[in-house]
Amino acid sequence: MDSIEKQFRKIEADIKKKVDGFISFQELFPDSFVKKHSGFSSIGDLFEQGGFKYDTRVDSRAINEGQIDAFICENTDFESWADMKRAADAAYVKRKITL
Repeated sequence: MDSIEKQFRKIEADIKKKVDGFISFQELFPDSFVKKHSGFSSIGDLFEQGGFKYDTRVDSRAINEGQIDAFICENTDFESWADMKRAADAAYVKRKITL
């Protein structure tokens, strides 16, 4: 039983290492994800067409939630920016775990 618990702890630590840290928009929203869920070719294209800045972490906090929610709802498979981020987070973790 100790051996199994140690293996789980090691797996958990490995996943944490792969997932922790700053993630760029390009990493979180790869072109394949954006193309699958919208008519845009990249997250940069989506933000540019919507009139949003996305270059830095600070920019992402300055985005008007109401405006981006409306844009995301009208132009993607998601109801809101938060829904899109959650789906991208889940896809990112899945990609990292399977690497």
